Amino acid sequence: MFSDGDGNQTGATAAGTPHVYVGGGTGVRLRNLQASTSDQLRVVRAATVNASAIVTDPDVTVTVG
Repeated sequence: MFSDGDGNQTGATAAGTPHVYVGGGTGVRLRNLQASTSDQLRVVRAATVNASAIVTDPDVTVTVG
């Protein structure tokens, strides 16, 4: 569970910071990720990591960064 500082954690994640960053690997599985609001959840993969290497829930978007 990721929070924007709404009381569930002591500080907020800085704007623009990925909650999860995948810098390498294969068969990466991310499940049941939650944030205060869905537009705040940021999952980023390195350009060198194939999109097919990461499996997520359908409502999670993985961007390249």
